[in-house]
Amino acid sequence: MIGWNYMTKVKYYANLRLITGKIDDEIEADGKTVEDIIQMLSSKYGDSFNKLMFSDGSLRGNVIILINGQNIIFKNGVKEKLGKGDLLDIFPPVAGG
Repeated sequence: MIGWNYMTKVKYYANLRLITGKIDDEIEADGKTVEDIIQMLSSKYGDSFNKLMFSDGSLRGNVIILINGQNIIFKNGVKEKLGKGDLLDIFPPVAGG
């Protein structure tokens, strides 16, 4: 049995909650990169997720992704590896005024 501390929790915000129908997911991500996880989630949640997160095949620049509260831009970006028990927060692009 896999314990909670071995899983990575992925929290969704804004429109991602509507697309996924969830506030969060628990996934096995130990040793995988952020890029791996985003691709996996894109396959799982389909075209709406894809359109929100990607532009011309690349992750949109205004997507904010945090690992344990730290923005991945201050680490290795989408190449940052996840460990057991990490928290991954994904904030999609926000528009409005």
